[in-house]
Amino acid sequence: MSAWYQVMVDIPLEHEEGFSACLFELGSSGIETKEGENLCCLTAYFPGKTHPDTVVAALRRLHACLSNTRSDVSAHDLSISVDGVPDKDWSSAWREHFNPVYPTPSLVICPPWNPVGPPPNGFSVVIEPKMAFGTGHHETTSLALNLIEDSICAGDTVLDAGSGSGILAIAAAKWGASRVTGIDIDPLATECARENLELNELTGEISLITGTIELGNGEYDVVVANMISSILFPLLPYLASHLKDAGILVLSGLLDREEEAFLRRIEEADLEHLDVRQDGCWLGIRAQKAGR
Repeated sequence: MSAWYQVMVDIPLEHEEGFSACLFELGSSGIETKEGENLCCLTAYFPGKTHPDTVVAALRRLHACLSNTRSDVSAHDLSISVDGVPDKDWSSAWREHFNPVYPTPSLVICPPWNPVGPPPNGFSVVIEPKMAFGTGHHETTSLALNLIEDSICAGDTVLDAGSGSGILAIAAAKWGASRVTGIDIDPLATECARENLELNELTGEISLITGTIELGNGEYDVVVANMISSILFPLLPYLASHLKDAGILVLSGLLDREEEAFLRRIEEADLEHLDVRQDGCWLGIRAQKAGR
């Protein structure tokens, strides 16, 4: 086995984020994604110090766990392959493919080694791609950012549930939010987000909490959650409970075939859906609590 190796795994499309998070937690230094109609191929790169057997075993445990509750997973046999990667192919190649991205006309997201000036009347966000979801390149992040931009007003308070890299919280602060709180259950994500706050000169201006949504005390003008649907669906009433009167809920991470179920769930939470947007097979939804 060379100093670096890659693990390739084929999974149902809607579980891309869950398996990606697992791979990062296992020590992956980067992941490439190729999406098909119903399946997604993840290629994760690991340093040799992380034994491939450990990675494969963890992926199979996650697959077995999901198979007990999700028919779409149990019907799909998990395909995993492991191959060596020469140092020269990976140590710098992944950075060459991490280019700045413009998810909205007023926002550019770039890595620290390739800084880009802000677009006209806009701003830039610097994100160090580490072990947390959210670099701006995925459709779900782009959908969430566009919906946040259309929802936020100067002085608003914002709760980012499942904050990951902190990208949504950082963008909300730069769009004029007066108070932003990011919550993530993963301490590694909180650490990553804290580093990104420093890169964007926002240290002390955004509160970061490691824990569950219940720790997001109080009510907010805007609540945003970009998560896999299997987590988001049961969490929706708790997210709605943190909205002020006339507050806006932004959801992303849903597949187009889940639209009807989530719209029903939104209605059950006494919210009115305002907007449904689609990017490829992914959906973003904006809903509102009854006004004052």
